[in-house]
Amino acid sequence: STASRSILVVEDDASVRALTTRILQRSGYKVTCADTPGAALAVVAAGEPFDLLITDVVMPEMHGPELVTRVRAQRPKLRILYMSGYTNHPIFAQRAPLRDAHFVQKPYQASELADTVRRILDQASDLDAAQ
Repeated sequence: STASRSILVVEDDASVRALTTRILQRSGYKVTCADTPGAALAVVAAGEPFDLLITDVVMPEMHGPELVTRVRAQRPKLRILYMSGYTNHPIFAQRAPLRDAHFVQKPYQASELADTVRRILDQASDLDAAQ
């Protein structure tokens, strides 16, 4: 059930963070927010379990792919959903931030975000059941 699913959202823009949280909560997920990558790393270090990390790609302090690398060092199986409004940003050329991850383009429709998250988590439970 969605109620048992927990999502960590990392987004430095307060309005986008609030919107993303509202959409996910309305879909029945438990949402924890971090406004910076550093805050997200502190949450992960505290040991709370998450089914999915949703992170902006381009942020001050540390970009999404670097955050994901650090989080995955502690949680190798955590699923990742990147979101960004800047797909022409150099980071998309210099690395493959989309490898082994999902992506949603901002601004997104509420239904698009909810459907993408549900698809990722459905895949995850299929994989978990298979192991």
